[in-house]
Amino acid sequence: MEDQNRIDVVVSNVSSLSVTDTPEAWEKAYTTDMMGTVNLVRKTLPELEKTKGCIVTISSVSGRDVDFTAPSP
Repeated sequence: MEDQNRIDVVVSNVSSLSVTDTPEAWEKAYTTDMMGTVNLVRKTLPELEKTKGCIVTISSVSGRDVDFTAPSP
């Protein structure tokens, strides 16, 4: 049972779900999506290095294809 206190995989699957094109929406999206992932990795990286673990990040199709009809970050 010594394996119970280790981190082998971290999955970052976040979204601010913003639907408006305002500076506040862009800031919320960046803080939630980008900095949430950065902070998760920073916090877990020491343990992941010990276990040779993995980091998985998940994005929406918007990370690849921009929908110009939806005015949002």
